[in-house]
Amino acid sequence: MARITPGFHARGVKIIGLSVDRLNRHEERAKDIEETQGTAPDYPTISDAGVAVPKAYGMLEAEVEGDPLVRTPAGNRTVRNVFVIGPDRTLTLLLVYPMTTGRVSNGEATEISPDGWEEPTPCIRIVPQPG
Repeated sequence: MARITPGFHARGVKIIGLSVDRLNRHEERAKDIEETQGTAPDYPTISDAGVAVPKAYGMLEAEVEGDPLVRTPAGNRTVRNVFVIGPDRTLTLLLVYPMTTGRVSNGEATEISPDGWEEPTPCIRIVPQPG
């Protein structure tokens, strides 16, 4: 997102991130993103370890609670939603992608991408652009 922020700004669009991780984890993630993608996030990220915002927007079941580092991956899946809110403050687009996106084992990744991939960090795999 940071690479294409100027295009959003030219259209009067503001980007805000929401994470169910604690604030100190955002700094670590920003360093990883800068190292692997060439630029760090340049927009604010809201830390909501108590998951009040995701619950309010129906992104997470009401019973999920507790420390984000202790919750299961299923309890932290809220970060896989993108909301586009128009100038009139109405939801104009909602993108939801599966929790498993980018989180397959190396065995499964080999089946999906038999030509291999780059792995700059243990949590990032970069595959060739499909033909």
